[in-house]
Amino acid sequence: MLVILGVIVTGLVDANQAANPFDQAVGSDQNGQGFAPMMLPRVGLTQGMGAPALPSEANGLNSTMQSTPNGPDASPTPTFTPAPILKADRIVIPAIKLDAPVKLAKVEEIVVQGTTFQEWVAPNSFAVGELGTSASLGTYGNTVLIGHHNVYGEVFGHLVDLHVGDLILIYSGDKEFAYTVTVRKILPEQWQTVEVRLENAQWIAPSQDERLTLVTCWPYESNTYRLIIVATPINLDTISEHEILPRLTPHPTPK
Repeated sequence: MLVILGVIVTGLVDANQAANPFDQAVGSDQNGQGFAPMMLPRVGLTQGMGAPALPSEANGLNSTMQSTPNGPDASPTPTFTPAPILKADRIVIPAIKLDAPVKLAKVEEIVVQGTTFQEWVAPNSFAVGELGTSASLGTYGNTVLIGHHNVYGEVFGHLVDLHVGDLILIYSGDKEFAYTVTVRKILPEQWQTVEVRLENAQWIAPSQDERLTLVTCWPYESNTYRLIIVATPINLDTISEHEILPRLTPHPTPK
């Protein structure tokens, strides 16, 4: 989880290496391709596990959240009304020409060495899966979306082409939310220890700030690494300031 912002990891692990119980590609196709589920202890999210802090550059971004004034000039405290829970139902990323539906991701359990772990499974279709633990859009917390990168329509097949600063739009019904990419990481996952996998999984844990996290696997030929994209909210009025430069790197031709 200490990969420097924007750095791409090279040097793939030997594909003939012995399999690890955690490398079961739940939700993958018959060839084992697809999104390798994130692994978390069944009660991990209730034991103080939190998402890593974002780089300082993200602190000055325009959030969609509105602050409440304090002091003698502050308005009277309004009667508390629970905000509606807004779940994503569509994602648009202009730079990679992505426009896809968002569905609720499934969660399954796996027992390894006597310990029960949760695994979030991406939809086996051209759709993005939202974790059931995600924060409501427009509120503080982590909204996490996962998707396949090399099977079932390859909804996140070009997620790796995103750059820091790229625009991401999320919709919930008629409500629109805008984000800009702040963090891009590629982390070793397959054949890694429990400790490494849990460290990677911190990126899908709750956060103290408002963020959007997109997760898939990398490279296109395998699931050996985890691709993490974190984006932070911006005001909808600033969307026009983001230059859209479409980029779709061709995928390798099967041998």
